[in-house]
Amino acid sequence: MTSTGPTQRAPSGGAPPAHNVQQRLQALLQHQQFFWWVGHVIIVLATLVSTVYWFRGLFATRMALFWYRLALLGAIGSYGVVVHKMFFKVRSSFSF
Repeated sequence: MTSTGPTQRAPSGGAPPAHNVQQRLQALLQHQQFFWWVGHVIIVLATLVSTVYWFRGLFATRMALFWYRLALLGAIGSYGVVVHKMFFKVRSSFSF
């Protein structure tokens, strides 16, 4: 058997155009799911720090209150995104 050369593949016609990183990041930052995710990250981090203050007995300090309030704001922000998505139809043009 003889080799006829390298095989060639047919180009895929359904492939989306390649976007650069800046365009993808801008699309990500404009999507509601990103703000929901940021809210949850804030909740987790602020709750961990606030718990450390609480276990050390420093729950009445300014920093402990700051972290507690930050966790609360993260929860309000995440829940606000969920409520907004429930009551207002938003067109989703987000894709990677």
